[in-house]
Amino acid sequence: MVKFTVSSDVDSSDEELDGPVEQTPLSVDWVKVDDEHRVGISPLPGCICSRQRRSLRVDVDRLRAIGVQDSFVLCPSNELRFFKARNLLWELDEAGLNVHHTPIYPLEDLSIESCLRILDELEQVVRTKRSTVVHCVCGYGRSSVLVALLILRLNSHLTAETAIAVVRSYHGPGAICTVRQYNFVKEFRQRVEELHVAQRNAMAQASPASPAIGMEAAIAGLPAAGAVAAAALRDAQDKTPS
Repeated sequence: MVKFTVSSDVDSSDEELDGPVEQTPLSVDWVKVDDEHRVGISPLPGCICSRQRRSLRVDVDRLRAIGVQDSFVLCPSNELRFFKARNLLWELDEAGLNVHHTPIYPLEDLSIESCLRILDELEQVVRTKRSTVVHCVCGYGRSSVLVALLILRLNSHLTAETAIAVVRSYHGPGAICTVRQYNFVKEFRQRVEELHVAQRNAMAQASPASPAIGMEAAIAGLPAAGAVAAAALRDAQDKTPS
């Protein structure tokens, strides 16, 4: 398990507060991503900017109090420092949460391969029915996009427009509010299909040097459940004239 260390230059964002902090509890909107699972979306705990001044320790205590078990933090380290939450990962870890630091910034530079890796990690946690929250700065951009993509992944019959509408119904109309965010969700399935086509083409072009090598490669790629098929392939290879 990854262990996070406290920044050496400051203990937490609370020590940089020179004015009143937000007294309202950190908001978490729970989005139903399919018939059995939900994911929370919240602003960045401990965020200090022109719009808000939050206490990091109070926000983390709030997450623990409502039973959050896993936290996906989408802000890169430099963004955490900018918003005075540089020790968020450490504070979450100390509070007993499983911390998933999966930076996404900027959204438009996120490759489809990286996007799928983050979704794999998120889906794996969500399917265990662990209480999971995703954070970016405000919660309306990257976090909302990621949850919309998870909805598409778990519900093949839903359209991108429906997935966006679902997120907005739970998190408010400000979710996924820019053209780039909307297009990222809209184009997701097409980009995934293009990736799969490219992978299939690459495999086809990397043809084996001989039938024997090709046969062994095919057998090696079979799952355990394909033992009978593997035996049949070997039998066919033995009967092939040399």
